Amino acid sequence: MFTIESKYGNDGYAFWFKLLELLGTSEHHYIDCNNIESWEFLIAKTRMSEETVVDIIELLSKLGAIDKELWQCKIIRSDNFITNLSTVYKRREVKVLNNSEVMSLCIQKLPLSEVIVDINPQSKVKESKGEKSIKDYSLEFEKFRQRYDPETLEKIDSYFEILRTTRVSGKISDSITFQVYDEMNKHPPVIVKYACSTVVKKPELHSKKENYFYGIMRNTTADEADNKLNGIQTSKYVDRTNYKPGE
Repeated sequence: MFTIESKYGNDGYAFWFKLLELLGTSEHHYIDCNNIESWEFLIAKTRMSEETVVDIIELLSKLGAIDKELWQCKIIRSDNFITNLSTVYKRREVKVLNNSEVMSLCIQKLPLSEVIVDINPQSKVKESKGEKSIKDYSLEFEKFRQRYDPETLEKIDSYFEILRTTRVSGKISDSITFQVYDEMNKHPPVIVKYACSTVVKKPELHSKKENYFYGIMRNTTADEADNKLNGIQTSKYVDRTNYKPGE
């Protein structure tokens, strides 16, 4: 779990053990993420955004911590975890289901992108009582973008392309995109343009997630943003209260 902890810190470490806890208490020790209730409970249990949860699970799959083939069907199961329990099951003379049997138990086999809010506004979630459409954010996105000129919109789009690379999946859900636009909406367009330009121009910032971008906007005034965009060096305030001649 060194890779998970090094990439996600204590959050990654905590996620793994909460996931094991859920697997341990789940019947047949698997989690069917195609089931909306199971998926939402996993997110609530780990206290993380669904975007981060997907990123971590994708990495766990690549590392072999969970079964990669089952995860392609959006089912979480750890072969190592099952192996560790085999002695207990053998003592109790209880049969352990294999992965094929687990998969057959999962009636719903929709991809996870249809369970969570996907970047495709037309994606849908199928439920036992019928079909329920995922919220369409396209109108809100258009409203957000109306306040910016073409040059600023180009900077914003470039920033979103960079932000996308901070996810293991290489995608940003509409819910995250909405949150970023909503945060932009709290600041004058010139600050948004400056913050986007700052991240785009500095490769060392390309690995930073949206919270760093938010920090740039919160700590920059409109005048500072305008001056920096126009190449004007902003003067720093000098406290002259105790100024003495000759200093």
